[in-house]
Amino acid sequence: MTSTFTPSVLAPTRAHLPDGIVALCQRAIGEGWLLGFDFDGTLAPFTLDPDESAVSPTALPYLIRLSRSRGVAVLSGRSVEDLRRRLPSRLTLIGNHGAEGLPSLSATLSHRLKVAHETAAHWRGVLAERLMDTQLRLEDKCLTLAIHWRGHSAPADAARLAHGFATSLTPRPQLMGGDMVLNLLPEGLPDKGQALRHLLDIDNLVGAIYIGDDHTDATVFRCNDPRIHSVQVGNRRLGAPLRLSSRAQVDAMLQVMAAALPPAPEPPVDVVWPFEDEHD
Repeated sequence: MTSTFTPSVLAPTRAHLPDGIVALCQRAIGEGWLLGFDFDGTLAPFTLDPDESAVSPTALPYLIRLSRSRGVAVLSGRSVEDLRRRLPSRLTLIGNHGAEGLPSLSATLSHRLKVAHETAAHWRGVLAERLMDTQLRLEDKCLTLAIHWRGHSAPADAARLAHGFATSLTPRPQLMGGDMVLNLLPEGLPDKGQALRHLLDIDNLVGAIYIGDDHTDATVFRCNDPRIHSVQVGNRRLGAPLRLSSRAQVDAMLQVMAAALPPAPEPPVDVVWPFEDEHD
């Protein structure tokens, strides 16, 4: 599937964004900040089946244009392999909540990653049997796991059941709640906040804007780094100083940022799906 996007027709949707967020978007572009995003619930609307998640078609052309001249990073609980199938090239992809996709740290983390992989495999074997006939869905991300219950007939009961299964595991996982999901992480892995700071350090960048929506993004929101300017989607108190009322406003932010880029003649963008073809 291919669609065409013409950069010259960009116009910011300022009416849908608070003035402070519009100014932040323009500053991020003007000062060459890293542009960081969560995936599910931020770039991609939630779906009943996580395998069907895709970047908002409104956001995608702006994301591609921004990636041509600015650093764009997606930090997700998904694996890097999974993200590659859903996102265009040129983006920096950090998976497993910050533990995967930082090549300059691979040697330092090699032992911890090996242990995490073995631990997650052990948990997977235990949970695969326990979750049968429960309407709970187990997602295996190699280094971490997630138990999903979106669409469950009794979500509160499902959440308690998932928590009970998770806390019975040995070694006990670090638990990170989410929107109809419980993430299970081995101890000792980098989080999203550490990963984002590392990206700033290795490229010697002066700042970053980061947009996320969930508890999994709180390690960025609360990392207390003056270079990082966080924006949260939704009304939960997760530590971000700025908030958006809906995921659709993320698309508006991308539009404002793309419109703030210096004008440059360029051909229309052909958006090709699936993205794995781009990475080959």
